[in-house]
Amino acid sequence: MKIVLGSQLILPLETFGNSPAFRDLSFWPEWLWGALLVLFGFGHMVALRNGHRPWRRWASGVGFLIWFSLGVTFLHATPNSLGAWVFLLAALGQAWAFVRLGGPA
Repeated sequence: MKIVLGSQLILPLETFGNSPAFRDLSFWPEWLWGALLVLFGFGHMVALRNGHRPWRRWASGVGFLIWFSLGVTFLHATPNSLGAWVFLLAALGQAWAFVRLGGPA
């Protein structure tokens, strides 16, 4: 999900101008947000492929922070947005994985 959203933000389309929620994130350029999401997405895939428990825990913790912050931003900007709830549910899944992998080290 991080790679797909990041790839969309890297494309030469104006995503941040189309949504009040994305406008709140415009303190960094879209390409930087996209590059960071793609980077963290690939990092998560490497952690899953490696199978090393601390890496998977770290990737789940970072994923939780990403999805939770996007969900709260969307909820604040557009409370009736379905995207806010999708991001918050993704954050819940990442939090559950983080807890199951041992929580904070």
